[in-house]
Amino acid sequence: MDVLAIRDLAAAHHEGYVASLRAMVDIDSGTFNRAGVNRIADLCEARFREHGWDVERIGDVAATGPELGDTVVGTIRGAGGARVLMIGHMDTVFDDA
Repeated sequence: MDVLAIRDLAAAHHEGYVASLRAMVDIDSGTFNRAGVNRIADLCEARFREHGWDVERIGDVAATGPELGDTVVGTIRGAGGARVLMIGHMDTVFDDA
């Protein structure tokens, strides 16, 4: 896929991307706000499933300390070749409102 095709694809999905981003940033999801982080996890899980990904949801397993939000692992199978790992986080760096 060339650069112009990527640009056109991104432009075609811009409105949906912004709406999805807005839905996420409107959720209080500070590190120790389990409910908020799990709402973000719900959105990520739904989005992955909509696009045909296999999804595994792993609850917090820490033996001590505060309960944290779940982990979401999304896997999509390619046609072979190189593997790509993308990671991110679902909590925010801001205190809850």
